Amino acid sequence: MNVLEYGKAFYKIKRYDILHSFKKKPLHFDTQVEAVAKTLRETGYVLLEGYFSEEQCEMTRQEIDKILIDKKDFVQTDKHDSDHRLFGANNASKFLDDLFWSDDFLVSVRNCFYEHDNIVGSTMAARMDARIENLGSGGGWHRDMVFGRQVKSIAYFSDVTPENGPFQFLDNSHKDSSILETISRCDIAAFQNRFTAAEIDKIIQLGGYDLLTFAGKAGTLMLVDTTSIHRGMPIQHGSRYALTNYWFEEKVPKHIDKLTYK
Repeated sequence: MNVLEYGKAFYKIKRYDILHSFKKKPLHFDTQVEAVAKTLRETGYVLLEGYFSEEQCEMTRQEIDKILIDKKDFVQTDKHDSDHRLFGANNASKFLDDLFWSDDFLVSVRNCFYEHDNIVGSTMAARMDARIENLGSGGGWHRDMVFGRQVKSIAYFSDVTPENGPFQFLDNSHKDSSILETISRCDIAAFQNRFTAAEIDKIIQLGGYDLLTFAGKAGTLMLVDTTSIHRGMPIQHGSRYALTNYWFEEKVPKHIDKLTYK
């Protein structure tokens, strides 16, 4: 075990916990919101099928296609021309803002999870197209951040089978203990947020980190703690339409902010 890396991680975990304790506010939510936030903290994910109607899904697919053309100068595309994404889609489309970014239930769960309401961010609209050698949404296995907490809401607006690039998640990897265990047993660095296939296999072999694949019908909503190890599975067929709310405490990271349509 690399004692120095372990010590760095232990310090950062405790530091976040102390700082977060000063941010908490006495907010009040209904029992459904509190139950969803509690499950999200415990398991790292919540899956809600049929959250959006077929009509909403059809309109959203059309809107995503439209803004990817209208705002093409702001669209981010990977080297395989597979992953097309627009940060700030809620600023580009009132329809998407009303449907997703400003959804009352999502806003309540977000604030309940973080235990305060000083949350910023934007909606990312994305269409993944099947291309040879694509790495999937997000470019492979990663944690969005290693220390602290980050939760996202992700919704499918097209049917997603294992061939259409579903979201994948290593169970229990959202827990602080997983950071320390992977450092001590898998030679992962304290601040490492991207992982090779070999490293993922090694982590799974530890036990307790089952690979979960979230296929789902159009209209499926996921709430996910993306400090977990996760990825979008490489897409093999068709296109996958999705919206993702990126939520951050107090300040949007510079690398995201500079990409965001405002």
